[in-house]
Amino acid sequence: MSRKIPGLGQHNANELVQAVVTTATLAQINAGLTLVPAEASVTLKPVGYLVIPNGSFAALTDIRLSDTADTPVDILTIAQAQAGDGVVHTVGVGTHTRGAGFAVDLTEGKGIQIRKTGSAGTTATDALVIVWFTKSVAGQ
Repeated sequence: MSRKIPGLGQHNANELVQAVVTTATLAQINAGLTLVPAEASVTLKPVGYLVIPNGSFAALTDIRLSDTADTPVDILTIAQAQAGDGVVHTVGVGTHTRGAGFAVDLTEGKGIQIRKTGSAGTTATDALVIVWFTKSVAGQ
């Protein structure tokens, strides 16, 4: 059976939805911060997100939620112009782009990260980040 929880992506009814909640500092976003660590034989599926910048980001190209693969699969992209102070980015709210990695299985054995592209971000302090996800284990 498949179901959709309001505000979250599609997932199977027998899948436990978990969440990671953090405040990612500007330095952590610039360096790339792992939100959900990689686990061998485990596949993550992001089914929801919330990102709220504290301060307006400048200089970077965008902020992304992605998996931690060598060629990351993007879950969410927030362009610098939309990464303003207090702007809410969640499913159906905010100007952002949902990536191919939203509500689908990500790369097996990889985690979830928040990162930037382009130059190092400046001016903002941090961002509240919540990612809802499910886990599946190969062979189970």
